[in-house]
Amino acid sequence: MYKEKHARKLSLFVSFFLPIIIAALLTACGAGGSGGGDTGSGTTLAAPKDVTATPSDGQAIVNWTAVSGATYNVYMASQSGVTKGNYGSLTGGMKHTNVTTPFVHTGLANGTTYYFVVTAVNNNGESAESNEVTATPIAGTTSIHPGSMATARYGHTATLLPDGKVLITGGDNGDYTSLSSVELYDPSTGAFTNIGNMTTARDEHTATLLSTGKVLIAGGNDDASMEIYDPATGTFTTIGKMPTVRYEHTATLLPNGKVLIAGGYDDNFIVSTSAELYDPATDIFTPTSRMAPARHGHTATLLSNGKVLITGGADTNDNVLSSAEIYDPAAGTFTDIGKMTTAREGHTAARLSNGNVLIAGGWDGSKNNVLTSAELYDPATGTFTSIGNMTTARYDHTATLLSDGNEVLILGGYNDKSDAFSSAEQYNPVAGTFSAINSMVSVSISPESASLLPGEGKTFSATVTGSTNTKVSWSILEGLSGGTITSGGVYTATSTPGTYHIVATSQADPNKNATATIKASVSVSISPVSASLLIGESKTFSATVTGSTNTKVTWSVQEGASGGTITSGGVYTAPLTLGTYHVVATSQVDPNASAMATVVVMSEGRVNHTATLLLNGKVLIAGGQGNPPYYVLSSAELYDPATGTFSATGSMTTARSAPTATLLSNGKVLIVGGGVGAELYDPVTGIFSVTGSMATVYYSDTDTAPLLPNGKVLFAGRPSSELYDPATGSFSSTGSMTTARMSYATTLLSNGKVLIAGGFDSDLLLSSAELYDPATGTFSSTGSMTTARVCSRGYGGTATLLPNGKVLIAGGEWKNYSPLPSAELYDPASGTFSVTGSMTTARFEHTATLLSNGKVLIAGGGRDGTGGTTALSSAELYDPATGTFSTTGSMTTARSGPTATLLSNGKVLIVGGYTYDNNYGIIIFPTAELYDPATGTFTVIDSTL
Repeated sequence: MYKEKHARKLSLFVSFFLPIIIAALLTACGAGGSGGGDTGSGTTLAAPKDVTATPSDGQAIVNWTAVSGATYNVYMASQSGVTKGNYGSLTGGMKHTNVTTPFVHTGLANGTTYYFVVTAVNNNGESAESNEVTATPIAGTTSIHPGSMATARYGHTATLLPDGKVLITGGDNGDYTSLSSVELYDPSTGAFTNIGNMTTARDEHTATLLSTGKVLIAGGNDDASMEIYDPATGTFTTIGKMPTVRYEHTATLLPNGKVLIAGGYDDNFIVSTSAELYDPATDIFTPTSRMAPARHGHTATLLSNGKVLITGGADTNDNVLSSAEIYDPAAGTFTDIGKMTTAREGHTAARLSNGNVLIAGGWDGSKNNVLTSAELYDPATGTFTSIGNMTTARYDHTATLLSDGNEVLILGGYNDKSDAFSSAEQYNPVAGTFSAINSMVSVSISPESASLLPGEGKTFSATVTGSTNTKVSWSILEGLSGGTITSGGVYTATSTPGTYHIVATSQADPNKNATATIKASVSVSISPVSASLLIGESKTFSATVTGSTNTKVTWSVQEGASGGTITSGGVYTAPLTLGTYHVVATSQVDPNASAMATVVVMSEGRVNHTATLLLNGKVLIAGGQGNPPYYVLSSAELYDPATGTFSATGSMTTARSAPTATLLSNGKVLIVGGGVGAELYDPVTGIFSVTGSMATVYYSDTDTAPLLPNGKVLFAGRPSSELYDPATGSFSSTGSMTTARMSYATTLLSNGKVLIAGGFDSDLLLSSAELYDPATGTFSSTGSMTTARVCSRGYGGTATLLPNGKVLIAGGEWKNYSPLPSAELYDPASGTFSVTGSMTTARFEHTATLLSNGKVLIAGGGRDGTGGTTALSSAELYDPATGTFSTTGSMTTARSGPTATLLSNGKVLIVGGYTYDNNYGIIIFPTAELYDPATGTFTVIDSTL
């Protein structure tokens, strides 16, 4: 989905699907899962910063800098010294909970000074109070924002009121925060004015002008609630609930006064085909016929003939649609009428004065392809025709025909270069053109100019005024030939001397920007830019000088003799001490021009280690066995996909081989087994610390200790099983398995139960399987596998949870250490195993990784058992849709027993592993590589273990 769709979807992903995906990743490759912001990190929240209070007529607008994963409380009184403990005893004291910034406090007395403090709240509790701010409302003043909304928004609504003004409600501010704030747009002045708050913060909701002149606001934000806005009193009142939760749905007033509510998501994240009619007079909902496809992010527009035009959106599988249909209130039916010129989701549709419908913007389903395009639907001919483009690509925006009929007001939204817009533009139906509405947004850049050596970096900053969205998009006027710049304003000059220009463009109003001028001269580049070496190993570096005829360089090691040695020809020899060092090439013609390469000196490859995807997107590699073979490791390191490099982190308290690693809901990693006791890794501090003790020393016979839906971790083993509770840091006993087994597969199912399958007992291979039920703490038998096999650790197969809820069991040891090519599926619904297609190659100790496209990557492993394993470099893909395996690109190194981790960018990180030499000596690899599903190829990572 585009831009992870929205914070609400991210929240659903974290709370419902993340534990399942974690289990699938752990089972397939020993890795953890990833998710959204951590709201329970165990660290006390800091008080909100940059708190301000702005007075106007009878109200005050309180603003602060939002913190990801937090909600807020506002405490106020008409006496100073407000705290969260004493506000109730002060004059006029009150507390507002679960609010967002900006918070508009209405109903205040003009001329009275009010005092405000703000606190942040998450699962760990409430922060200290912010600094106290004051505001004194003044009669006759108002808070207005000419030319752009007061708040950047997407997923909001814009409703034309009977007096010609436009009511704008809720939405998301670009920081994954649903808004309760409301503002009015006055076409006569071009000003946006804050007018208060809805009773509930909402985004992806609907707002429908009723026959009474009031506005019905419904759903959104995983909510079924409704409220009414009364323009006469300027108030919002809760009125009840829809029969089901809906968001990204539509709500359309029909000529008979009823409201057609159609499609969208429900509270189970399922896209609906259902539609219903709401009668405001009786407050009764009545089902009507269903749409042809399920839709979310679509539009519904009342036509002049009383029928409703439904366009686009996305279906259950998030396929963006071009289809359209008509709802006939008289017949109560939906009828397909063909297709738009472009597939669109999150677009807008506004009926014009001539009866045609303007359809604009949205997303066509392609990566980074939010649309500027627009088209017109003509009800008379039933055809769609492309027209000109909007000035800005927009998604989840609004479009409202104003009362004069001569202008469509287009507000907010976002695109691939912006988190949220506050900007506006207009469409002129007569001229058929779009034009930007001038706003008060302005941008400045610092510094305004700089002289840099080619390849040198510098950080630029931008200041945006006139909007609550102060973010900018960075670009280079000359494109890639002018250098590179990050989203944080870090610019790296090109290797070609010349004059270039950095541009900072307001995300709130893409028509506003500022420019800085860069002059580049001599530069030095070094190759390779990074390398990983074993102690005492050598590598040759080369340097290139541009901008001068003298291309000679002087080589040095930044850390001096302790960092190794390098010759005048660039031959570097690593020191005998582990660490990160830097090789420097300095231009002899310009000593200010230099380049640096990073060298990571490591002594150990890894096998029987763990690899866990952290919430910050990095991968924790911990423990295992290294060089010399069978040497058990306590060291750990981090792989950063953003830089493609490994770096050291804190060491475990105990050296461990073949432990389990489980990503907890609080973002920490629980390491158990392969040694005595248990410990936790904290990504914030990079430190491992001892946690509760198990009843028995745990040497895991499975790769996976699943995180259960209740937040506890299951350790299923011999002779008994235990649960770890992160809340108390302690272990407690739970039921014992029905069969004593070793080297079995452990898989968390979609229903919350845990599947235990295969393995062996007293050298007898097992086909039996059983289920652990967290609700009862007991194990019970389930169907047996079609083939007895080892499913974990040495000579094991893999178990992977598929998107359809079934479990793919693939490969593993069979008899006499022989690898299996066969695979089978476990169906939780029937409790049975069934044969599926066989792998193209028999293998064990391979990896199995569920990819973002639903296929499973099988990579590496061993292929014989005659006293030693011959590692495989081949890889293949399992397609659940066809039940077949097919080959894909091969790894650059044949590996048995590596780890495989699905990264946030969709690629797969392969780390370590081993093979046997001709004398059956173990060779443990200190290398890593990446698999790209888009190209089906593996690539060596320069900075490896």
